[in-house]
Amino acid sequence: MWPVVAAIAPSQSCSIASITIAFVWVPPARKTIRSVRDKTAIAVIALKGKYSANEKYRRVKAVYTIHNIDYQGIYDMAIFGDVFGFGENVRNAVGFDWSINLTKGAVICADYVTTVSPRYAEEIQYEPTARGLSDILRGQSYKIRGIINGIDVDLNDPKKDNEIPFKFSMSNLAGKAQDKAELQKRFSLAVRPDVPVIAMISRLAEHKGFDLVMCVGREIMQNDVQLVLLGTGEKKYEDYFRALAWDFPGRVGVLIS
Repeated sequence: MWPVVAAIAPSQSCSIASITIAFVWVPPARKTIRSVRDKTAIAVIALKGKYSANEKYRRVKAVYTIHNIDYQGIYDMAIFGDVFGFGENVRNAVGFDWSINLTKGAVICADYVTTVSPRYAEEIQYEPTARGLSDILRGQSYKIRGIINGIDVDLNDPKKDNEIPFKFSMSNLAGKAQDKAELQKRFSLAVRPDVPVIAMISRLAEHKGFDLVMCVGREIMQNDVQLVLLGTGEKKYEDYFRALAWDFPGRVGVLIS
């Protein structure tokens, strides 16, 4: 049987590293491993640094996924033992620039590291994209792979998706036009079937390219288009899009959430 990380969550104890790890036993032929995202880097470190001594968990494999290298989980080394509950066997793994760096620790401890695309897997091994971790990531490059993001074509099938008000298909697009009209209503835009709607759903952060949008946003709105935005993030971007919606009523809809 093959032990698999199925769920990882903080426990109620004062030590963050005292986490609850649920395991599922599956046939060896499957060897399914659940990927651990960057926000739970501590789980990878605890698994390899604390639980690996337990025979029950020794064969458990950890896959760490870097979604965004900007968010590394950096803390003062003073809380190494008291808050995180780390042992000395992981001090070198998590230590970076006299601080705790959870992303570095997870990269070192993981059996495999994935990113959101093959290109990003290459980019994070060099500065400035690596945000200081280029040497670490190049040293671990043998276990880093990029997997292109995709959608579940069954779950997101507009023919049967209950999350949209009107269903549609390639052979019958009438529902798509109705969905567009519903979107325009919800964002207080003029309901026009002929106008293109530019939709953005994103975290409002510099690395997403919003500085570029700020440079051309008003120029774009000189055309006969509508813009809808759903997102939250840095205040300067939130303020920009709120101002854009104010200046272009009925054409720009913004939901900061």
